[in-house]
Amino acid sequence: MHVLVISEQFPPASSPRAIRWGAIAQAWAREGDRVDVICADHGHSGTGSRSERLRVYPVGGRTVSRWRRRLQRPSRVPSAAAAQPVVEQPSCWPGNVLRPLAQTARWLKNHSWKHVHWPDSACLWAMAARRRASRLLAEQQYDALVTVSNPYSCHLVGLAARNQQSRLPWLVDLGDPFSELTAEPVNNLRLYRAANRRLERRVLQAADHVSVTTPETASSYARQFPQAAGKLHVIPPVLVLPNCQQVLCAGNGRSANRRPRRLVYAGSLYRSIRNPRGLLQLFARLLTLPETQDLELHFYGRTEDCSQEFQPYRSLLGRKILIHGSVDRTIVWEQMNAAHALINLGNATTTQLPSKIIEYAATGRPIINVVQHAEDTSKRWFDGYPSVWHVDPRQTLEQEHRLQELTGFLNAAPTVQQSEIRRFLAPYQIDRIAQTYRRLVVPECQLNRAA
Repeated sequence: MHVLVISEQFPPASSPRAIRWGAIAQAWAREGDRVDVICADHGHSGTGSRSERLRVYPVGGRTVSRWRRRLQRPSRVPSAAAAQPVVEQPSCWPGNVLRPLAQTARWLKNHSWKHVHWPDSACLWAMAARRRASRLLAEQQYDALVTVSNPYSCHLVGLAARNQQSRLPWLVDLGDPFSELTAEPVNNLRLYRAANRRLERRVLQAADHVSVTTPETASSYARQFPQAAGKLHVIPPVLVLPNCQQVLCAGNGRSANRRPRRLVYAGSLYRSIRNPRGLLQLFARLLTLPETQDLELHFYGRTEDCSQEFQPYRSLLGRKILIHGSVDRTIVWEQMNAAHALINLGNATTTQLPSKIIEYAATGRPIINVVQHAEDTSKRWFDGYPSVWHVDPRQTLEQEHRLQELTGFLNAAPTVQQSEIRRFLAPYQIDRIAQTYRRLVVPECQLNRAA
């Protein structure tokens, strides 16, 4: 099988879809398939052709990415300094020479480009990707096409490829909903709401198969686009640990008797769909109880969108609430395994799972799942995980007995045995997920060859 994959995000990028499809492409290549990947050129070392069976074609984006890295603080911390909180956000150039320029660039983006780009901010990259895809389709004989979002611009490239080779089987892999995602929209809905709907209908009509990660997302798409219901397939999250480290670290118990006890949240915060307000209120209340006064709450990942939520707790910042920013995945993995317990913030949406949830389960640590509504997808996903406590901050703060139950779990929750973790995570192993995708594509490949 010879497959063309179009995914703006691909390793060494560390977004959820980059991690997922980097692992799938490698698994296909190990099985003897040939995989060509068109992705963004972010200027990282290691980007480009990987092997004879996995070839990566980075296009566009190098200049923008280079200036973004210069204008922002470093996104990776190379040592144990990641355990220290971020006190300020300096520019990575000496003397913070470019800080005013960085602020100006962010202001221009938020007040101009962010309001006019369509379908998302990767639309300029899509032009370069379309040119590269056109050349590859003219030069190579592909058996299938896979386009991956986020960003949704990848599917624009897929539409152009389908127009160039109408018989080429096309698999559309959806990370997040597009036209129905109004809580955290990727473009200006006042301008583009109708255009978003038309584009998504075109993509779903043209695709041969459409994959999503949760049954809730599949149900939502089937309701909104009934003509595509028969094309939808649920392919769950995939377990890909840092540096391909597939050894589970469950039951290490390193923090069982450590003081202070660290609660760790890993992931990005979003004002509308993953807001820490309730968690912070609950944590402040726990600090008033004698049995939980030794707790610390650590945030690893982007928090800028919710920075105002931390302001009421200024007296705790750097002491009990520690913000570390975005650091290397291997460091986050180490910190998660050393935590007393992990904190998962369920999404305000009813369709998608937080991307870190599967790594949480792989640690075997006790997990506090903070829910925002009755249809929390994380709560259903954790069904069967032996050491999880679901908590609604509003109910817990209003009812004393619920607060006591939470403190009881924090003080006595066991870690999970490796055998239990392996059983729980069996459906999410990379080889199984890669084969599931492959089974969708292979029959279409055979039909294409016969035609």
